[in-house]
Amino acid sequence: MAKPAAPPPPSSPQTSSHLYLLTQSQHQDTDPEVEQPRPDDDVDDADDEPAKKRARVRREWAASDEVTILEALIAHRRQHRELPERSNNDFFQALAERLEDTSRQPLQIKDKVKSLERRYFSPTGHRRASSSSHDKRLNQLSAEIWGDLPLGDDGSAHVGNNGGGDRRAKMCKMFPLVAQKVNDLAHLQPAVKRLFPSLADAPLRLLENRLEKIRWSEMNIDVRLERMLLRASKRASTTRASKTVSKKKK
Repeated sequence: MAKPAAPPPPSSPQTSSHLYLLTQSQHQDTDPEVEQPRPDDDVDDADDEPAKKRARVRREWAASDEVTILEALIAHRRQHRELPERSNNDFFQALAERLEDTSRQPLQIKDKVKSLERRYFSPTGHRRASSSSHDKRLNQLSAEIWGDLPLGDDGSAHVGNNGGGDRRAKMCKMFPLVAQKVNDLAHLQPAVKRLFPSLADAPLRLLENRLEKIRWSEMNIDVRLERMLLRASKRASTTRASKTVSKKKK
């Protein structure tokens, strides 16, 4: 006769507690009603902050605001014969109030001025000017602001009353043929106007003499061509006159 199964040993309160917790854990793992944590739910917000900053998109400037900034710089230079210093907070505060984007701060406008200046002096600036009418407008305005200012050691234009315009006017009188060539080249590369005053006199004088010889050579060619045309015209007139006389005799 089979012996009756032995009753299970009495469980201690601690064992019962462990079994209860294990059962609850398995229930949570399999129960679809229980929301499981996302992989990134346990990431500290402080650790995620740098990633958010890196992913932040830089705000674009309105085209009208870029034009307004450059026109304000031109007006200031015409009135005061110099560009505003970066420390001129009154100027930049007044300019901020004129922008379409009223949330712009004076410090942002100062940085934008430096950005526009770097764009103008960039070797590819003249190529960007032909990409759109707005870029072309920016290039024209920038040329009025920085076109005749010599560069400093840091690669930026001097903003004070540095006599750059006087130097350029003097060089235009000394080397008129070179100055004319510079104006012709400025349509392709506006930065040449800015570089012109920084050139030494000696090589410019040699270039002026060469251009003078070329001009005289071209003038001689024009004179010779004019003489050839006059001779051809006289021969044609003589031929027509001879034919007319021959017809009358007949």
